[in-house]
Amino acid sequence: MGLDLALFSAKGSPGTTTLAEAFVAFSARQGPALLAELDPDGGDRAASPGLALDPGLATLAASSRHQAITGEDVTGHLQPLPAGGYLLVGPASAEQAHASLDAVLDRLAPALASMQGWSVVADCGRMRSRSPAVEVAAHAEVVALVTRSTLEGVEHARDRLGLLRDLAPRLGVVLVGHRGFSRARVAEALGVPVYGVVADDARGAELVRSGHGASRAGRRTALMRSVALLADSLGANGPIGPTSAAGLPLGATALAVEVTS
Repeated sequence: MGLDLALFSAKGSPGTTTLAEAFVAFSARQGPALLAELDPDGGDRAASPGLALDPGLATLAASSRHQAITGEDVTGHLQPLPAGGYLLVGPASAEQAHASLDAVLDRLAPALASMQGWSVVADCGRMRSRSPAVEVAAHAEVVALVTRSTLEGVEHARDRLGLLRDLAPRLGVVLVGHRGFSRARVAEALGVPVYGVVADDARGAELVRSGHGASRAGRRTALMRSVALLADSLGANGPIGPTSAAGLPLGATALAVEVTS
């Protein structure tokens, strides 16, 4: 327990924030769970009903300055998430998010990793070479790059994975959506495990954002069912991995198939 999972997106927004919140809602059924918004482009949740700009990452950065940060310090700056668990709110603007991360992340990342008894998920935003959020990769048990299983999505993932390979002790991919290349084909092409396939489920995402992700109806959505399977895959340490040489090109004529969770 501690910093269990750090999520980066390959390009744009393939549902990384929704996945992070759904994973925390699922984990909160077993014990304390935390979503840390560490996106340098700014957080998405501060403007949501029931949540505010403060407390959060900015207040933690202001209060800690150059002092060491503990897990207990982090818990003093959390807000409850509607669907379950807690949120370390990231500043909404990119300028403020960058400033807060630059000031605190070298001390915050190990503090998150030290939070025994907590399930911690970090939403690190889009993976870039100069992203301050790469600091998190070295402290997380699992780092996952989130992408779609289309040719474009996998090629973007290939490029972004190159920036993470030397930083993350356990690195893989989470696919979004149920159409595209198979999990095994993506794993073969990228040379890293595919931890799971998360449903591209608008209804499930809305239930999570509105606070009903952990309800009976929420748990029955395609999104939450696929998140449960992802959690099982990560816990069992048995995702679909590469079966041949890493980095093989998918090729424009490769067969697109229906994939299942």
